[in-house]
Amino acid sequence: MSGVVRVETVVELLEQSRSVIVDELGNERTCRDILASGREIASRFSGAGLTHGDRIAVQMQNSALYVDVLAAAAIGGFVVMSVNTRFGAALADSLIERSGARLVIRSAEDLPPSTDSGPDPVPATADDRFVIFTTSGTTSAPKLVVHQQRSIAIHAADAAHGFGYNSESVVMVPMPLCGVFGFTVLWTAFAGHSKVIMPSAFDAEQTGRIVQERGVTSMHGSDD
Repeated sequence: MSGVVRVETVVELLEQSRSVIVDELGNERTCRDILASGREIASRFSGAGLTHGDRIAVQMQNSALYVDVLAAAAIGGFVVMSVNTRFGAALADSLIERSGARLVIRSAEDLPPSTDSGPDPVPATADDRFVIFTTSGTTSAPKLVVHQQRSIAIHAADAAHGFGYNSESVVMVPMPLCGVFGFTVLWTAFAGHSKVIMPSAFDAEQTGRIVQERGVTSMHGSDD
């Protein structure tokens, strides 16, 4: 399908996407807005001493901040350790420790302070690691699975083509970004220039209302 963003880094994907993301209150932001916030947060990370390749654990519900932190990681070459909000403290702490995360973000209060004197983040490349997810842990402790920027960006374009996403699509992301379902749909919608509707959490009644009010054309879920 013509018009799908085919690039090799997440930053390029955000730079070229014409998507708008909308929360449950109707607040809209463009990918350019996300990049601007991401650059500011990446500068904070660098000012706090984080360097290219350092891991940052994120345990939050879906939010504008979550997306901005993902953008910041893409910009500065940091790696997001995705921690499910449903994990108990012991499991979450174990995963964070195993990942070697130097910073844990659960709210805006956990962001390093703004600084004008920190070094500029080192630009990321397609080969840079970007995000870590965990396996289900069915047979043993959850394993950490690392994905490069290239794999995320290319898969987003392939999935957007496969799903037929385009600028007329309205894609809802009810699944959490800390899991591959929500994360993948977000970047796939961006690759298709689609409008993204992303509530902070799943609620059946609210979801039904938003689908009707916003004219949602696509939504993905799972059996859990």
